[in-house]
Amino acid sequence: MAIEVRMRNARPDDAPVGAALVRMSFPSEQVADAVFGLGNPDLARKALRAFFMRDANRFSYEFAMVAEAGDKVVGMFLGYASRRIRRLNLNMAFQAPFVYGLRRALSLALHSGPLLFELPRPGPGEFYIAHVAVLPGWRDQGIGTMLLAAAEEKAKAEGLSKCSLDVELGNTGARGLYERLGYKVAGTYTFHAETRRRGIEGLHRMVKTLH
Repeated sequence: MAIEVRMRNARPDDAPVGAALVRMSFPSEQVADAVFGLGNPDLARKALRAFFMRDANRFSYEFAMVAEAGDKVVGMFLGYASRRIRRLNLNMAFQAPFVYGLRRALSLALHSGPLLFELPRPGPGEFYIAHVAVLPGWRDQGIGTMLLAAAEEKAKAEGLSKCSLDVELGNTGARGLYERLGYKVAGTYTFHAETRRRGIEGLHRMVKTLH
């Protein structure tokens, strides 16, 4: 018998799986570990859990919805209106010393800041889907499509006219899914040399007009 999958708002106690899903949503988990843990997976997981549990930052539970099968979280999207991003970035900078300690936070800012903040800001009136991921074993069952539909409904509820997201260059599978759902490439961004050395050549920004 198939298990019903339902959507709900994320909670602080979803932090362990929420952090894992954010980490999965990066081009590779090694990239996530470089950004959040200076290459240390344990530090990256700990930091992502801490940010997820806190309010008003780019990785907060406040901006996430989860897909739940029974009592198990199996997928998540995290997104927000483009107008919020500057404030969320500033809040992250203020929260980082409490998450990492001051010395390590400064080191992360020097090594990871350019990668984390290199993306261009989404356009006005857009709902930016920053992260979307489904646990292994639950993929190819329509859960990703369900998550994107929920993100679009949230965008419309906030009075926004577009959704945007990013897909890594060369990730033809994800790009094909987004195109089938009505997203179109609005721009292509090649990263600076330091970021490319970490294994990310660049991203397509894809946008969908909501009706």
